[in-house]
Amino acid sequence: MGAVVSIAVAAFLPWARTGQASRSAFALARTADELGVVRGTGARILFVGLAFLPAGAAATWIAAIMGWRRWVATLGIVSGSLALVGASEVWRAPVDAGVGVVFASGMGVVAILSAVAIVVFERKT
Repeated sequence: MGAVVSIAVAAFLPWARTGQASRSAFALARTADELGVVRGTGARILFVGLAFLPAGAAATWIAAIMGWRRWVATLGIVSGSLALVGASEVWRAPVDAGVGVVFASGMGVVAILSAVAIVVFERKT
């Protein structure tokens, strides 16, 4: 699941440009939390999920090495969904979206489609 690792890497790329500063997904999340924008259960899940994204990428690779396909698929769907929801929030915000948003969106789609392929393949075997 290289797509999940790519999503984790994309979080470190520039996601938005505000004034003179380019901000990664982590910097945007921290700023949003400090401003009190992270309210509600959905926003909190997105915020915490972003913090655990690098660990989720590592867990995906460990699951793949161990042959735990269902865990790989589950983590792929979670990471892909997190990337797509996070990217959609940035695109709706009044900031200039950076390359990280585009890259994370593409890899989010790849991660979800790969996870679905794993599930389909698992059922056929």
